[in-house]
Amino acid sequence: ESYRADFHADGTWRETENSIKKSEIPKAIQDAIEKEYPDKKITEAEHVVSATQGEFYDIEFKQEGKNMDVMYRKDGTKV
Repeated sequence: ESYRADFHADGTWRETENSIKKSEIPKAIQDAIEKEYPDKKITEAEHVVSATQGEFYDIEFKQEGKNMDVMYRKDGTKV
């Protein structure tokens, strides 16, 4: 697994993220995606823990040749 941590210039922690497999996306998020974006294909999924936004999942879709990111809480609600 690959993890990445981001820090502010003063050295304080900002966030940590790691790529996850589509099968590791929580069921509530999978259900929300099927309902809201049934025609979109997931191109990348990341689990993120942020100092300011807490824990969430960053889901990336390909849309009309461009990438679109949607952030979800574990319960399937958007950030």
